Amino acid sequence: MELFIPSSRQIREGGKSYFVYTVEVRFAGWKNTLEKRYSEFLELHRVMKLLRRALHSPLPHFPGQQIWKQMTGGLNDEDVEERRNELQNYMQALINSECAKNSTYFPEFVNLPENIRELWRTS
Repeated sequence: MELFIPSSRQIREGGKSYFVYTVEVRFAGWKNTLEKRYSEFLELHRVMKLLRRALHSPLPHFPGQQIWKQMTGGLNDEDVEERRNELQNYMQALINSECAKNSTYFPEFVNLPENIRELWRTS
């Protein structure tokens, strides 16, 4: 599986704003592009941490939240780009981990079709 996060964009809704990250996924002739918020990546990581405990398997480092920057005026362009790059590195390491391959959550996260999930798990 190949996974890239080539870009991000800011969304403003009801006086609030947040960033979404474009995720491109390819595997065995299938490809998909989706958008995820940082909070969705964080939830994925929390699920992977639970599996890590059960499987005694390592996980890649997850990028921090930078809460102090968000509270003092928000993330600037450099912060967002750094986070995008770190999320891409995390996801690229995660796709080959025992935790991801033994979960149902990870393939759902990237919308991997049911008919190729077993092929990915055994690749």
